[in-house]
Amino acid sequence: MAQNQRTKTIKEFIYIDEIELNSILAQLDNGLTTVIHDMQQALSGNTESNSKTKTHQGSGGISTFIKAEGGYTESAQNSIQDINQSISQEAADTVYNDYAVDIILKELRASGQLYADKRGVNHPAGSFILVDSPYKIFDFEETQALTSNPDFKKLIEDQGGDISPTELQDQLDSLDKISSIANVYREVTKGTDLLSIEDGVVFAESKNFRMNSTQRKMLSLRKSKIKVFGIVEARVSESDMDMDSFTEHDDLSGITDFAAKSNFFLLSVLGEKFIKNNDRLIKPVAIYFE
Repeated sequence: MAQNQRTKTIKEFIYIDEIELNSILAQLDNGLTTVIHDMQQALSGNTESNSKTKTHQGSGGISTFIKAEGGYTESAQNSIQDINQSISQEAADTVYNDYAVDIILKELRASGQLYADKRGVNHPAGSFILVDSPYKIFDFEETQALTSNPDFKKLIEDQGGDISPTELQDQLDSLDKISSIANVYREVTKGTDLLSIEDGVVFAESKNFRMNSTQRKMLSLRKSKIKVFGIVEARVSESDMDMDSFTEHDDLSGITDFAAKSNFFLLSVLGEKFIKNNDRLIKPVAIYFE
């Protein structure tokens, strides 16, 4: 490498929402064409199609986009086949998704549609935002599964040392209490990992992570900031976290708000370090370290 050549910053993607990614890409001018061109430039240079097949089969990533569009163009499909001849389907999907994020961020910046993460700015609902923030990650489903496991309780009961029966019972009682609390929050956040960030909460669908639940536990020990590219769906208010407004009604007219209000009320019980008035509620498209 030449000494004057700038080292490229490597992103560590840990989360990609392929459906949202492809939806945004489809609405950008030449979005798919640009991604495919950049993919080809990054690969071995196989630009000649050796196949007469004009359809692409597969799942996820690049094939998800093609299926959704019902076939893009013959040129695009042939380019996709060229790429898949060079690398495996899984690798092609990964490369496609990673390049797609970069292309989308570039296009949104150029068009002024990507909001910078500035404190105190009231980003309207539906805004694209790129957050760079300290974070905490929560997976209540895993917590509940562990604390309710009878073998885990047995390990505590069989622990050695000079622990007194009273201390042991206190530990078991605490474990039961944590399990009960986690069970409630598991229902509230089913299928979702929550990331608490500065002035916001990120609701990340668990199946979209590139790390399994065990690997994601490492993230709680990581001290670096996290980057979240996503959509501001709403801002939470004091009334959204207030259950009194539901009990004020003599009839059932407030039942439509009950599910949402109870969810945010329970989240507010975790404290202001988790969620507070005017926090952004963000649906992530991509989450990564850089």
